[in-house]
Amino acid sequence: MKKAMDSPVRRWRRAKGITQHQLASEMGQSDANLSQKESGKITWQQSDLSFLKQRYGLSADFVLGFKDSSTTGEIPVISKEVCA
Repeated sequence: MKKAMDSPVRRWRRAKGITQHQLASEMGQSDANLSQKESGKITWQQSDLSFLKQRYGLSADFVLGFKDSSTTGEIPVISKEVCA
């Protein structure tokens, strides 16, 4: 059986010592619901992204797996050569 990739939120949560139950409770969700979001079985909702940004500073890009960093960081500068 193929193992699902670990989500950025799950890796972050474990690194911070936050249990799935603790985070789910803070978000007003069941453990099972959070587990499904972390495993990609169901999608993160706008309210989840807002909560994680406001409470923990996690960017939507990070939560959705588009960035490695948990913060938005600096806006990259696009050189003229790239656009040419």
